[in-house]
Amino acid sequence: RSVPQDISLSEISIADGELICKGTSSDYLVVAEFVSNIEKQQDITGARCAMAETKGPVVSFEVQAHITRE
Repeated sequence: RSVPQDISLSEISIADGELICKGTSSDYLVVAEFVSNIEKQQDITGARCAMAETKGPVVSFEVQAHITRE
């Protein structure tokens, strides 16, 4: 399962070979697990957390990755 249970995605976009996922999570460790899971997917490299910050009771984040398959 690529998306951990405590992740809520608000936006997924693909443009110019770049995957961008935005959402919220219960904590930073769950965001790290999500990044690791994305990196393990076929045809995706360079997954990274571009932004993560606490907003009230949740962590708001943006994850970016490169799609290598054409």
